[in-house]
Amino acid sequence: MSKSAGQGRPFSFRREKSKQAAAPRRTGSRYVECPVCGRSYAVHFISEHVEGHFNSNATSPSTNPCSGDDGNQAAQTQSISSRHVDPQLRSVNDVLRGQLNSVVSVRIRKRKREPGGGPNAKARSASPAIHHISEPELRANTPCELVHNALSEDEANGVLSLLLDESKFWQQSAWTVHGKTGTTNRISAVYDLQADQQADLEGESEGDLGLYKQRAPQVLESVSEHLAELLRRKISELKQNAAAGTISSERVTHIEDEGPWKATHVLCNLYRDRHDQVGAHSDRLTAIGPNAIILSLSLGASRVFRFGFGSPSGTEPVYSVALKHNDLLIMYPPMQEEWWHEVPPSSACSIHRLSGQARFNLTFRMNKPKYKSLIPKCHCGKGARLQASRQEGPNLGRFYYACENHAAPCEYFEWASWCRLQNGTWKSTL
Repeated sequence: MSKSAGQGRPFSFRREKSKQAAAPRRTGSRYVECPVCGRSYAVHFISEHVEGHFNSNATSPSTNPCSGDDGNQAAQTQSISSRHVDPQLRSVNDVLRGQLNSVVSVRIRKRKREPGGGPNAKARSASPAIHHISEPELRANTPCELVHNALSEDEANGVLSLLLDESKFWQQSAWTVHGKTGTTNRISAVYDLQADQQADLEGESEGDLGLYKQRAPQVLESVSEHLAELLRRKISELKQNAAAGTISSERVTHIEDEGPWKATHVLCNLYRDRHDQVGAHSDRLTAIGPNAIILSLSLGASRVFRFGFGSPSGTEPVYSVALKHNDLLIMYPPMQEEWWHEVPPSSACSIHRLSGQARFNLTFRMNKPKYKSLIPKCHCGKGARLQASRQEGPNLGRFYYACENHAAPCEYFEWASWCRLQNGTWKSTL
């Protein structure tokens, strides 16, 4: 498959060895998630990174999803300090800046700079360009596919109206980093879609989100079944194209290698206005297992979806696509193993006649009990988190378990015993 001009490397399940010298990397460091933007950074850099969020001179590129702009124009940049901050979020910002005596603040150390910014100043300030990717390029170069009008117009508006009412009871998710806690600037809920399951859901939470599952309304179960059928048709098309040689066979290697896909639950996020966001991340694999397929349905206002290969702090191209009302983004494997994604704040936002600036995102996922039953306990006595290695070398793509206790992480690490090297690729033997 040829590389699209200006769009970075073509789609690949495993990063090809670069002919150029790789940028120097720190090894052996533990990584934590920034509580403000959600990106992952090494422990030794997190304090300086958090400080940058509150630098009055810092700017954050934003994008108008209606215009399809890539967000790089200076006219659309805005100061983080001047951006409106929700009162509930302001208290979190105060904690991080050390303005609340009742909570120990995050340590912020100022590093001495060499005159002129030092030899690495240019490398630190440089960031990959953001490419507004077309739908053909999206299908060809990434493990994603965009489907417009996933539901009928009446059904989409009906679900949106239901969620506007349901969301009155949703809550903010909690985060913890180095013993400091706060809440996200969006509200969420998790609905169980296993209608035939008789187990009581009380007390069953969705991973580290701190959200308790509740029974899904009948309309969400119907939507889930409809989307599962749509997915089956899309997978059939992909396999036909792979057999015909119009796309790489790698594109379908890991799709449904463990049986047909059926959602077990849906995570719902409400971005109340253009300021609500979610930082760069990959979805948790612990319960959904490797090679997961996630269906992401957008309802309400349009927002920009950004994503990229490897690390969000790396040099790989960053892609941007506008997700509009009733758009379905299918994330095939290895999206969660090798790519990151985010919904950044926007300088402008389309207005939906029912929801205004509010945008709902419903991510339908399928838990795999066989992986959930194998989760080991870390030294903290808690269930470890399943991840895929993104480090260049022989272990690229190999699955492992690590401590998930963000408050005070231990040094637990263990390669997944069920992951074996087959024909040069790490695969599950379950």
